[in-house]
Amino acid sequence: MVFLAAAGPPCTRDAGVVKAVAPIYPGSLPSGIAPFDVTVEVTLGEDGSVTRAKIYKSSGYPDADAAAIVAARASTYVPQVVACKPVQGDYLFAETFVRAPSPIASSACFHEATVTRAAPLNLNGLDRSLLDQPRTADVKVAVEPNGSVKTISIYRSSGYYAFDLAAARAARQSTYSPKLVDCKPAEGIYLFKATSAPGYGPP
Repeated sequence: MVFLAAAGPPCTRDAGVVKAVAPIYPGSLPSGIAPFDVTVEVTLGEDGSVTRAKIYKSSGYPDADAAAIVAARASTYVPQVVACKPVQGDYLFAETFVRAPSPIASSACFHEATVTRAAPLNLNGLDRSLLDQPRTADVKVAVEPNGSVKTISIYRSSGYYAFDLAAARAARQSTYSPKLVDCKPAEGIYLFKATSAPGYGPP
């Protein structure tokens, strides 16, 4: 993990990270690829909250870029300070992906949050004419140490609001296994993907 920030004169400080969340290595990536980097530009409000996150330097792998943005948004920060006053500022959140975890490297005492039972996608009542094209919605699920759902939010919209709501309901109704760190359950992030093919849904 690399964090790009610089020190300043007294009572002046660049934005910085307080608690960095490690991104989830996308399972869609091949295991033998060389290390690669991705950098996310995070805009912070005066209170340190994330107001915007966008790719500053792409890895060349869309799923890795998406995972880095999720991690950057889930991290916590301190705002930029100018003349002893907090102001809006930018922070570069950089991540190096090395390789997909192998069964040997992945200890039983460490794993990311995972879904153990995915609830079905209920599309009853949706406009069938709007389901005549493929729809995919990604839902960011914050999973508590006890496996319960803390919060959900639409990370990537399908372009059809009602479909996004159905995806969010399915994500909330699913069950999860929490993230493990040093054999201890911890809060983690899971990306729940809901997809429909043309013709899928109620008649």
